[in-house]
Amino acid sequence: MAENDHLRWMRINRELLINLPAGRYAVAWRNFVITLYEQIEHWMEQRRRDVRHTMWDFCVIHSCNKRDRVAAAEFKRLLETTLGIVGRTFGDIELGENTLEAASTMVTGSTKVFIIVSRYLDLQDYPKFVFQSALMEQLRRPDWRRKLVPLYLPGTRDNPPFLLANIQGLTLGNDPRTVELVSHDIPVDDQIRVRQQRQRAEANLREELRRGRAQRLSEIRDVVAELREQFGDNHDPTGALDQ
Repeated sequence: MAENDHLRWMRINRELLINLPAGRYAVAWRNFVITLYEQIEHWMEQRRRDVRHTMWDFCVIHSCNKRDRVAAAEFKRLLETTLGIVGRTFGDIELGENTLEAASTMVTGSTKVFIIVSRYLDLQDYPKFVFQSALMEQLRRPDWRRKLVPLYLPGTRDNPPFLLANIQGLTLGNDPRTVELVSHDIPVDDQIRVRQQRQRAEANLREELRRGRAQRLSEIRDVVAELREQFGDNHDPTGALDQ
């Protein structure tokens, strides 16, 4: 067993505290247990991906054009670092997700929806589809119109979509009060509500992972004990992985 494998095993067994057979099949036993342990790590990572937040302080709608994607990411980073709030852009939607469903959740779960005004919104890409499907029908509702904020990029003359034309927006980068204006647009009470919801979700996930990890570690110990009892120590256990 290579040195790095040996160190990995030592780290794993500090959790498992399990004695494995020596002799001819010692490496096979260790590899068997390491594989089972890696399945725990994979399960934990999968659960972290599966448990997605459904509430954000804000989100940014933008086209697939590089200029707009960069502007959206920079605006999101500006708000998160200066105000300590949480946002989402289309770049946060992972491949393989139901894009329309994920983007609609992103929009409906946000306190404020910032839309980068761009002629590229007219291109045939998924943000246009989402923009039309998730927003346009809602724009006629007064509560939704209060939720939307057009973002104008400095140095551009792009016109907003028709239903956004009469909604007051912000010029990103040219207005030194951008962050202050945004902080007024997202009330502290809403920020607290979003933060508490996320903290509850994160605490529940941590507890689920703690319990699940402990249970699976116990199961590994039980499997090793059962195999040794059934087949003895002079046995390659890796065949059990296919069962």
